[in-house]
Amino acid sequence: MKLHICVIVTAILLSAGLVANAAPPGVEPGYGYWRLTGGQYLFVRAPGATAEIACTDECAAVWEPIIATEDAVAGHDWTIEQQADGRRLWAYKGAVVYALINPARNGYISESALWLRARAEPWYPPGVTVGDYSLLAKVDGGALRHIRDTTCDEECETYWRPMPAPSDETGAQDWSVITGEEGGSFWATGPDKRTVYEQRPGTTLPPPLTNSKDPFGFSSMVGINAFAAAPETMPIAIATGAHDVHDFKVTQPPKLTPGTTTPQYPVASLRAGEQGSVAIQFCIDANGMVTGHLLSMPSRFPRLNGATNAWAPTLKFTPGQVNGTPGATCGYTLFFNWTFS
Repeated sequence: MKLHICVIVTAILLSAGLVANAAPPGVEPGYGYWRLTGGQYLFVRAPGATAEIACTDECAAVWEPIIATEDAVAGHDWTIEQQADGRRLWAYKGAVVYALINPARNGYISESALWLRARAEPWYPPGVTVGDYSLLAKVDGGALRHIRDTTCDEECETYWRPMPAPSDETGAQDWSVITGEEGGSFWATGPDKRTVYEQRPGTTLPPPLTNSKDPFGFSSMVGINAFAAAPETMPIAIATGAHDVHDFKVTQPPKLTPGTTTPQYPVASLRAGEQGSVAIQFCIDANGMVTGHLLSMPSRFPRLNGATNAWAPTLKFTPGQVNGTPGATCGYTLFFNWTFS
């Protein structure tokens, strides 16, 4: 069993231009969230947390937005919000996105009641959907594949062709448009811009003939995985008299006391081979005692969740600092892996 706490990375301010219909430069989807290229998650304010559009005054000492240049072009759920002070801020689905200026000061990459990670909603070209086995497919039932080898040979060309794309489209998320060797625009995916092949209309993929043929009908073609959606989470509410860990008044987050004993693995779970990850959010008082906890991301096994709920209240912390002195905080997140290794 292993205890994992989020790793902090430094925020950076982005101000470069944008290619049309894409995310801001230096921003990419990862594990279902929008992140900076260096790995740090971007955040949006939780619904109802504030009526302000922009983060100003004390808030601006903790959070920084992504600035859009004058020539930046919005598209595919990304918009540019004009501020009263003249700044142009990037927003996703109408919510301005922010990065922590100094995550070690008062927060980390976890969500809280005030701030949520910016979830990246899946984007696919028109006519593309999620089919069987969570693989991408055409809405009309045709298959989509990447080619395993470097070229599509004669047998491959019998069933497959590069998927055409509009010449004025640039894509979004991990989708991009490339130019073929003989001209024409085609869809590609991934950082290496692998050409997407679509099943030729009117063809039926051959069944597996030998051990070298995969169940998708052709040995040199591989399925394309659908966009990985972010897991649903439920941040703990801010207790009376406590401060959210992302509050600007919190100058240092709580810390788990070294030498913490891991929980007892349920015997029935061991016998059943149950393993999984959980995320626990805490409210911690000025003495480092747990005053409340919530499984913000439970595992799929009730026994493991029950054991986690029994263990969480027994933990001891170094309290967080509120304006430089020990204070009550809510939203500290602990990740725990129930595993045999």
